[in-house]
Amino acid sequence: MADKYRVTPEKGDQFTSILLMDYLINRSGDLPIMMDGSFRTLEPLVVKLAAAGYVRTPGQTESGRSYIPTDKGKDALAKFMQRYSEYLKIYDVFCAVDLTEGTFAFAKFFDFDTDAAWDAYLNQENWEDLRVAVAEYKKVDPLEIVFMSFLNENRFDYSTSTWQFDVSSGIIWEQMEQICNAALSVEQVNQGDDTVMPDIITQGAEITVSLLKQEEENRENEEQDAADDQQETTTTTTTITEENYVYPSGYYDPYYDPYYISPLWLGLLFLI
Repeated sequence: MADKYRVTPEKGDQFTSILLMDYLINRSGDLPIMMDGSFRTLEPLVVKLAAAGYVRTPGQTESGRSYIPTDKGKDALAKFMQRYSEYLKIYDVFCAVDLTEGTFAFAKFFDFDTDAAWDAYLNQENWEDLRVAVAEYKKVDPLEIVFMSFLNENRFDYSTSTWQFDVSSGIIWEQMEQICNAALSVEQVNQGDDTVMPDIITQGAEITVSLLKQEEENRENEEQDAADDQQETTTTTTTITEENYVYPSGYYDPYYDPYYISPLWLGLLFLI
């Protein structure tokens, strides 16, 4: 029986395009026009991105021998980062659910003082990762959810000399496929009861909004000068990350509906 999920060449190009734009815009990475070494394997895709207007070569009045991201490229990355922001707030809560007790690890997120203690709690054997099942239920691409979890776990390390090979060779995509194909499905979670998944998704939304309200309170309790410094940083930043998209907790109220899908998740990010 064939695996249900596979990173097609087209889908791999979409993911790699996101990484390249993130590398250029957020990491101040250098993408040479005359490619050699590790970047040589990505040259065909970069040529496509340039032809589609996501990156460009320097103009006559500009110096340098590297590709430059265009406004179109920045807009595509911004849309992805909005999706990524919603993943972290909406979908990541389903990474650790106790199906026997009906509890979520994230319900106790603020009970831990250190990352180590929180990680130890997440690693308990009673938790099931339902992110793929939730993505299936909402008709969101589970491979994109796993791709975002890899980003969150810093699995794409631009500081290494092999990240270009990892994506061009398909090694990292095979890992994502294995996770998706081994994950619990909607049918396995429901166990014949079609009310299970909607209940889980609604509970997850309730926990998410509760956590976001607590974060809002924490921000409001910060010193005013710290808030002013943060505002200055926000208005002068040149990066495009998920941290650019912080909304009031009420913004996520539609997710109480287990069938709700944000328009942000619709359509391809790069038309190449």
